[in-house]
Amino acid sequence: MDLHMKEFDGTTFGMSVQASDPAFRRMKKNAFSGKVVPHGWHHERTARCVHAADVAAVMGPCGWLVSEGRYMETIRWGSDGVEHYIIYEKELKMTNQKYEITDIAHEKYPFLHRIRALRDIGPTVKAGDLGGFVEHEGNLSFESADDESWIAHDAIAANAACVEGGSLLRDRAVVCGEAHVRGGAVLLDDARVEDHAIIDGARVELWAKVSAHALVSACPADRFPIISGESVVHGIVSGNVLVTGGGRAG
Repeated sequence: MDLHMKEFDGTTFGMSVQASDPAFRRMKKNAFSGKVVPHGWHHERTARCVHAADVAAVMGPCGWLVSEGRYMETIRWGSDGVEHYIIYEKELKMTNQKYEITDIAHEKYPFLHRIRALRDIGPTVKAGDLGGFVEHEGNLSFESADDESWIAHDAIAANAACVEGGSLLRDRAVVCGEAHVRGGAVLLDDARVEDHAIIDGARVELWAKVSAHALVSACPADRFPIISGESVVHGIVSGNVLVTGGGRAG
């Protein structure tokens, strides 16, 4: 597995590690979504993050570049190319008090683990309840105390996908790639959302599959829900729906 890191001055650094290396697997598992101010920026943005201590452990003899020098700003790995900002201890702004990632691995995909609620979430999830599967903390938001987003049953959120904003995954629904589920959206049954697709407040169910750069959003009754961009939707599209911009439904 190739690692690509960038220093605060723009200098890049690369190295290779085994994907099965315990330190690398721990860094991926502990990744999370957080607020950062990238070098040269003047405002915060939400980004994928990793702990500096985890990065240092992966880098081995070169770990001093992070643990002592604090030269590195970001790290990415694999083919997805998602940059993770390296968060140094004094910069940590929050800890996950919403859920924990357990040691209960998925039978087919052992890199995924069940989550367990650390507090009551919404009207149905109680502290101690087991949920679905995630690859790391970045898959399910936890920053807001009133965010009721949850992954239930055997549903999965993996890769760089993110579930937030009161959204719900349940049954055997899957969100992966760099897909984004937000705005109180609901995925259930065997629905699948992947690639760069965004589900914003909509409901995706049965065997529907939303991929590519599709955007599926809920709209007021007097407006058309729009599936736009380079959209690919496999399943049933019903109601007042407008498919535009090279969209394809089948």
